[in-house]
Amino acid sequence: DRVRGEGPGFGFFSVGAARPGAAHVDAVDTNPAIHLGARVAAVNGCADRIQFHHRNVADLTLPRPADVLLIDVRGPTPFGSRSLEVLIDARDRLLRPGGRIIGRTDRVIVAPTRTPAVFRREIHAAHGREGVNLDPVERIVFDTPLRCTIAPEDLISDGQCWQVVDYRSVTSTDATGSLAWRHERGRTFDGFAVWFEADLADGIGFSTRPGGAVSAYKQMFIRLQR
Repeated sequence: DRVRGEGPGFGFFSVGAARPGAAHVDAVDTNPAIHLGARVAAVNGCADRIQFHHRNVADLTLPRPADVLLIDVRGPTPFGSRSLEVLIDARDRLLRPGGRIIGRTDRVIVAPTRTPAVFRREIHAAHGREGVNLDPVERIVFDTPLRCTIAPEDLISDGQCWQVVDYRSVTSTDATGSLAWRHERGRTFDGFAVWFEADLADGIGFSTRPGGAVSAYKQMFIRLQR
């Protein structure tokens, strides 16, 4: 199989694909850490089967389509930055028809939450300090989703699935949907926690839920104005 990896960093997953027997791996990343990939591949005995490309995937062409696309360009949600745009382009241009994508789907989970500790510590703490009016800054900061760690005890209700992103068929970078929770009168919350549950392949997956074992992605806090 020919494998193409997007967002491989220093080559961990590229080596993980080559060692079991992938005939050729193309690893693509704009992260300068990719320059370490050749050394990692060499000490693991598979340098001859991995080619590292320090460039934007949109500028990459391959002599033949890949059999497997191993891609992880998401942040705390699949909708961060241009992640879906990059994935759709890579899938349509570089993966052969019927090829496999790892991961396959993400379930985007949302739950009402109190303000997480990092928001209180780094943003609330600056409010009114030394008599400085920060209203122009706070209007932007309070309206910008924050990637941070959210504690399980901050959640007001259980999370619900808002979207299922199927990377094999998704064609749009936009999504809409609605969720509803019922709360006791007088109970308040400050915003929404967002995370995802990934299905990589054949039931293998992970969750970035608050308090879970996976910490690399963190969660997203979307604050309500009132």
